[in-house]
Amino acid sequence: ILAECEYQLSRDELDSEDRESFETIEKQAQSMKQLISQLLEITKMEQSNTEQNFEKEDLSLLVNAVCDDAEALNQKGITLERDIDESVELPLDIMLMTRLVTNLVSNAYQYGKENGNIKVSLKKENGRALLSVADDGIGIDKEHQDKIWNRFYRVDKARCREEGCSGLGLAMVKQIALMHGGDVTLQSEIGKGSTFTVDLPME
Repeated sequence: ILAECEYQLSRDELDSEDRESFETIEKQAQSMKQLISQLLEITKMEQSNTEQNFEKEDLSLLVNAVCDDAEALNQKGITLERDIDESVELPLDIMLMTRLVTNLVSNAYQYGKENGNIKVSLKKENGRALLSVADDGIGIDKEHQDKIWNRFYRVDKARCREEGCSGLGLAMVKQIALMHGGDVTLQSEIGKGSTFTVDLPME
């Protein structure tokens, strides 16, 4: 579907009405592709031996790299602040942890306010690595806070349809944290923003 859309959209003789139709099809196909990819990743996580592929890695470098990528996109004029301890090393699956950090930072940009602020911090504390991602965006109402970890749960369904949300991002964050012997929590207030904190053992 995507290949056919790309071909049609490359044709100079395509009229504006047809072009708009193919752009809509392409957008929906990209959403389906993302959804299928995330479902496959979750299934693979559930079926794999979670102790394999874990090696001691520098989480500080990983978090900084994700922040660099996010800042390069310059979304919504948001300022990203970092407070990251150096050499926070712990056993982890580098691909899964990259997904976790990317999902949290992407969410902060998506639900943060125009020209707002995001703070990403990583600290060592009593043998634990504490990663937090805070935004000053729309926040999440208390009635939804326990449900956001469920697959396909979306707080704002209309907005999610418009922006192509799958409702799988936070479910993946939770599962990846648990696979690493940790957990993730949320503090949020409507109109003031949200802070997600991932607590991971360093050994």
